[in-house]
Amino acid sequence: MQNNNLLFLPGQNLPINVKNQENLKSWDLSAQAAYMGFNLGFSYGNNYKSGQYYIDNRKDGTYWNLGISYSILGSSVSLSHFNSQNINGDLQKNSLTAAYHIKKGIHLFTELAQIELLNKATTPSKSSKFNCFLVGSKISF
Repeated sequence: MQNNNLLFLPGQNLPINVKNQENLKSWDLSAQAAYMGFNLGFSYGNNYKSGQYYIDNRKDGTYWNLGISYSILGSSVSLSHFNSQNINGDLQKNSLTAAYHIKKGIHLFTELAQIELLNKATTPSKSSKFNCFLVGSKISF
């Protein structure tokens, strides 16, 4: 008989019950300031050990984001940096975004992002770095 609640973690011979996970909890602190078309924003968050197995002794997952933008005559340009860290790896993203606001709730945008991933789950650690170019629209209400 198979028990679907059992999971084998890498490097462990004994299965653990997947129901024995840390509770989901998280917090985020954000701040924003605007002056004469400029906007500055910052965010920091911690996911604690949400969803991790009790048997693991992993550090909390954290992230932070910093961005600045300038808006004039229905257009905006922004520059931002995002950083996330947890036991399995790190992620860093730098992006430059331009947007045109057609009318309230409808935007066209283009973004150039540089993303770097560091996989700490492998030995030795491996990293990937790539660029991404996006063009799209956003509808919000």
